[in-house]
Amino acid sequence: MLEVTREADGAVKVAIIGTGRMGRGFATALAPKHQVLVGSRDPNRARQVASVTGAARGATYAEAADAEVVILAVPWPAIDDTLGQLGELA
Repeated sequence: MLEVTREADGAVKVAIIGTGRMGRGFATALAPKHQVLVGSRDPNRARQVASVTGAARGATYAEAADAEVVILAVPWPAIDDTLGQLGELA
């Protein structure tokens, strides 16, 4: 069974893969209580979305895949390509 490590304040490292409406919504909702990374194939876009949502930072797919919780928020046609870039998560 996978165990999630919580910080003293209950925060969990969460990666949101995707910078569209859903990704931004998840990041905005989770950032106040968790360490949120926004992952994108475009690192500049990830940093931009992290900045406006309050997420800790933007990240590459590889960095984001290291999170304890990963939420995929990409369009269905992009799932296979995205999973292929996430390495061991796939």
